[in-house]
This record gives sequence, structure tokens and C-alpha cells, in this order.
Amino acid sequence: MIKLKRILCPTDFSEYAEHALQYACSLSEKYAAELHLLHVLPDPATTIATYGPIAGYLPDNWTESMTEHANRELKKIPKKKWANQIKVVRATTQGMTFVEIIQYAKEHNIDLIVIGTGTTLNHALMGSVAEKVVRKSSCPVLLVHPQDH
Repeated sequence: MIKLKRILCPTDFSEYAEHALQYACSLSEKYAAELHLLHVLPDPATTIATYGPIAGYLPDNWTESMTEHANRELKKIPKKKWANQIKVVRATTQGMTFVEIIQYAKEHNIDLIVIGTGTTLNHALMGSVAEKVVRKSSCPVLLVHPQDH
């Protein structure tokens, strides 16, 4: 029998992540599993490599400001329908997104990762975070495609 005690749903607050969150909440409720919501901030060094000179204009408190914003957004999810029915753990970290997701899953003994995937320009240029998580994760990963797919 499959036992899911902890489910991780990484989010970038996009529509793809929102759709995956619905699956994660439903599974958390069904299995009485703890739901972990994770937002990964980009590493400033990666931002500089990607955006070049523009990244030099980031304010000194960029990391703190972005972390505060992410934490505020995390508190808004899941919607009230789920908020009182499941235990939710919220976290923000910084680094390469797929690496941070996999590391978080290992450190917190996650049983299932539920992650949204979509078709964007970023996917074409950088490769899909979801695909990298599937390849590198030591636990099962549920890929949730866009609603209209």
C-alpha cells in the first residue's frame, strides 16, 4: 500500500503551479499528508549570468525583499477550501530551482513531488525545471500539465 506522509508542491506562483497545487491539496487531503509549499528565489549570481549588466541594478536588499514577498504569497495559498483541512508547511529558499527542490525533498523525507509544467519561452531556452526534477529526484514526481492541455 502506498503511504504518502509528506507531499512537496514547488511553486513559482504561476498558473501552472496553481494547477499543480490543486492536485497536491487533493492528494494531501486524501492521504492525510502534510503539504510542503516551496518557492525558490534565483541566486543573484545566476541572475547576473542570465541578465548581464541589467542585474547590476538589483538593490542591495533584493534577496530580503524578494523573500518577504515570496513568504507573503505563500501565506495566501492554498485557498480557504483546503487551508483548514490539511497541514501546510511553507518555505522559501534560494539557488538553482531544480537543485533546491531535490535537496528540500531529501532533507524533509518527501514522499511525492507534485509540480506543474508548461510551455514557455523560458522552457525552450533553459529547459524545464520539472523535467530536471523528474530525472534527478529520489522520490516519485507527478507532473501536472496545464488545464487546457
